Amino acid sequence: MAIIEDIFLGLYSVEMTLKILGMGFIFDDGAYLRDFWGVLDFTIVSSAWVTKVQEWSSASDAANGKNLTESGEPAPEGANLNALRSFRVLRPLRTIT
Repeated sequence: MAIIEDIFLGLYSVEMTLKILGMGFIFDDGAYLRDFWGVLDFTIVSSAWVTKVQEWSSASDAANGKNLTESGEPAPEGANLNALRSFRVLRPLRTIT
């Protein structure tokens, strides 16, 4: 399941990048972030990347033993990004549009 999610994240990221290059980011008329769907798309893809980077960071810290307290117990997680993960629910809406 995680592999499929990564594939879709990659595809959506490429699509977003191509749209930004073709339409402009924010300052041009008809720019990517001047449309509601563009803002929604940017929010969904960006939040997915933030959670992905956090997962990579947590995995890296765990591999290096940095996620442990002095007593050897797992340290509490940093920023809990469950709110950002909830944007994944909007992906089907984004795909339909």
